[in-house]
Amino acid sequence: MVCMEEYSMKKQISILLLCAMLLAGCAAERQTDGGGDTGPADNGTGTESVADTEASVYDDLVTEDFGGYTFHMLNGVSNYAYVLLTAEELTGETINDAVYNRNSLVADRLNVNLEEYIADWGETTPTVDALILAGDNAYDIFFDESQFSMQYVAKGSTTDLRTTEMQLDKPWWDAGSIETLSLGDRLYTVNGDLHLMYGESAWVFYVNKQMLADHNLDSPYTLVQEGTWTMDKAGEMIRAVAMDVNGDGKMTTDDRFGLATHGDVSLALLIGSGQSLLTKNADNMPQWSPLSEEVYNISAKTHEIFFDTKVVFMDGMTPKGKNTAAVVNSPIIDHFSAGNSLFLCEVLGHAKILRGMDNDFGILPVPKYAEGADYTTFVARSAQVLMIPVTAGPEALHRTAVILDNLGAESFRTVRQAYYDVQLNGKTIRDEESRDMLEVIFANRRYEMAYLFGLNDLGAAYLTATRNGSDLSSAVAKIEDKCKAALADTLSALGE
Repeated sequence: MVCMEEYSMKKQISILLLCAMLLAGCAAERQTDGGGDTGPADNGTGTESVADTEASVYDDLVTEDFGGYTFHMLNGVSNYAYVLLTAEELTGETINDAVYNRNSLVADRLNVNLEEYIADWGETTPTVDALILAGDNAYDIFFDESQFSMQYVAKGSTTDLRTTEMQLDKPWWDAGSIETLSLGDRLYTVNGDLHLMYGESAWVFYVNKQMLADHNLDSPYTLVQEGTWTMDKAGEMIRAVAMDVNGDGKMTTDDRFGLATHGDVSLALLIGSGQSLLTKNADNMPQWSPLSEEVYNISAKTHEIFFDTKVVFMDGMTPKGKNTAAVVNSPIIDHFSAGNSLFLCEVLGHAKILRGMDNDFGILPVPKYAEGADYTTFVARSAQVLMIPVTAGPEALHRTAVILDNLGAESFRTVRQAYYDVQLNGKTIRDEESRDMLEVIFANRRYEMAYLFGLNDLGAAYLTATRNGSDLSSAVAKIEDKCKAALADTLSALGE
């Protein structure tokens, strides 16, 4: 549980670290063989400052002259998220310019060219498969959705990142993704500051602040700080505001709801409560095991509160976008934006749509099942993850590791700030409390491992049973043998 004293201390530390990162970004460049890098600034006192300490994470960043090599990156698309790895020119748009400046700095420092190739949805797998079969290292790195990542691993198409020189302990590589995505002592895919979709894919609760005030409801920010922002408390608030506005005896689009969301809210609440459909054993390998009692309890409570159509406005999944710039509205987002729902549960990437909303809104972590647990953020299975093709030889792997760490370091130093401290806090989020909430949201992010390892039937069984309030135990029993066989096949392909 996060108490106020602990939370205030964490906030102060975060502010100090933010200041340190900003100061580090302004420090003088330290010359190396391959270009410049930022080292600790001399504060003139003879003692190490906070900025010095923070800057030290860059001290062992490797630089080298790669002779004008063109680094090829295969990227995917999203209809809701920033995914750009490159930018053609400075445009004045915060994210675009941060990416442009990051790439320019790294390109000059390492003497490389950075080229991005966009694969439409569903095209990455056949593209990579064909290249691997031909032994072609046309792409130095590639990204695909996390739910598809293990299919590459099982086919032997990807490189174990722990065998490379990547500095995976650095803060620009996300520790949460490493914990979830690792297999034993191996790691074939990772996430971090290089690709903004990781943050954009985080599931959150949006809240209409005007509706909070109108109904004299408790501050959810205070509840989060006190560790009491739970599913039950959210349910109380959802029911308190729902109303048949036109009095026709039916809850329709024209009425007021407590929450607008879609079916994947089940996964957001499950992961948000610190649980998972698939777990790991003592050897850090996925294993089939009976669902815990808490998973069943979370499923039942999710159905009871968050699928009550008398108070919750429910919609199907937003359609998949076909280009990187598209942002597709859906009825639930429109409903919240129009001021007709107290809460919206969706991914953070949709905040861009809400900029034009008349009422002020804030952002919260997804509520948890019990007060004693930590807040955990569900990362949508559509989030892009980084992989290196197995076709890369030793020279290529060395070069790729150096380039990735330099891109990651500059993303951590500048792009993260552009996204977190400018884009969100400056243009989207409308209150100081939400800044603090983002720290909670980003501190503990996890995937649902069932989807990582191809157990979509298990995920579907959970979603269906939770939505309908049907017997989850029976639903899991029906697909258990199939899921066990699929998991065994994956583990066998991994040499387990």
